[in-house]
Amino acid sequence: MEILVPGPEADARVTELRAAGFDLVDGWSAGGPELTALAALPQPPAGCPEAWDPGDEERVEELSRYVVCKWRRTIARLPRSDVYHLLRTARNRHLISDADQASWSASLVGVVGLSVGSSAATACQLTGVRRFRIGDGDELGITNLNRIVDSAFNVGTAKTESLRRRLLECDPYASVDTFPQGISESDIDSFLCGDSGDEQLSVLIEEIDGIHMKVALRRRARELRIPVVMATDLGDDVVLDVERFDIDEHTPILGDRLASFSDDQLRDREPSTAVALAGALLADVVTPRMLEVAGEVGRSLSSWPQLGSTAMHSGAVAAHAARLICTGHELATGRYLLRSEFTTTHN
Repeated sequence: MEILVPGPEADARVTELRAAGFDLVDGWSAGGPELTALAALPQPPAGCPEAWDPGDEERVEELSRYVVCKWRRTIARLPRSDVYHLLRTARNRHLISDADQASWSASLVGVVGLSVGSSAATACQLTGVRRFRIGDGDELGITNLNRIVDSAFNVGTAKTESLRRRLLECDPYASVDTFPQGISESDIDSFLCGDSGDEQLSVLIEEIDGIHMKVALRRRARELRIPVVMATDLGDDVVLDVERFDIDEHTPILGDRLASFSDDQLRDREPSTAVALAGALLADVVTPRMLEVAGEVGRSLSSWPQLGSTAMHSGAVAAHAARLICTGHELATGRYLLRSEFTTTHN
């Protein structure tokens, strides 16, 4: 995204882009009335501009930025970053306290594995996160579109790039660093701490398939005291694993469920080993139905089946857990099972 501050240089750039065929949209057509409604409240949110008059074009321009989205060939005149974020999180207020919103918005959230992870990143952003580091080595495929909210026109695009664009289109002022090659042992530190080593993640949402990298990421996260959450979709159910390495540096990795396997076994890609690893990791939560389905992989299924509804639910659960951690609320290390069962509250 290219962000332009109003003035002669911005005017010249907008004129240049308009001549090249870029569209121009004015976000104040919606943002103006919304800001007016907030400013008129007896208790407006902190940071709400004082003496706001939507008819004062000079004031509107002062609060504006011109955002250039090259892949959409569009320029948007939007409220500047602080005002935009105020409007975008206005409906979170009191459901998320002002203090928690500030902490959550300032958090640096890492997401690896962009199937469930894509939904998790989206839920994090919708609730206010503005800083992301995302990693996945795959391109978007047609079969991914049963569980990833995306476009047929992005098929073949790196998952990291597609998600980066979607996050920036929702919040052009967000920071989104990508690892399009995925995460390997050689760049674990770069992902967890940034290239300079001084931008450590607030929380890691881990959703990758490879068991060895699941363990390797956690080993380093534990050394760095970075908390890890993982949400696994099992049919219609969700399993949430929370590891509070930030609280206890001796927290066992994945509940010690894989402690009996050697590093060579964790790296082994043979189907029989993969089944054994998955069985050990999920033995206490897997249902008979999922065991039956697992037997169809390689026969009538080319890969492990996932439902989009559960992937979205898993992402929301992971984001909720990450928010509780980043805002200082209690969430203990452990495994949490969310069954999709309906019960009536009355007859």
